Amino acid sequence: MTAKLVTPAAPPPVPHVTVEDAIADWIDRPVGEVIDHILSRYHGPARRQLGELRALAAAAAIDGALADKLALFDE
Repeated sequence: MTAKLVTPAAPPPVPHVTVEDAIADWIDRPVGEVIDHILSRYHGPARRQLGELRALAAAAAIDGALADKLALFDE
């Protein structure tokens, strides 16, 4: 079996930190607002990147030795 080379896409841009985010005093913010910020700013982009990571892992698992590890991405 011949290995198929996968060219990775360009890395996603680093999330832009606004002045408001930089100077925000999160201690005084409601917990729900802090959670919403974390989910939208960090978890959302990470979830979108999982598709690309899954494709790269699949390419690395061509011989099947790592195929069972791919299920970890779906948890």
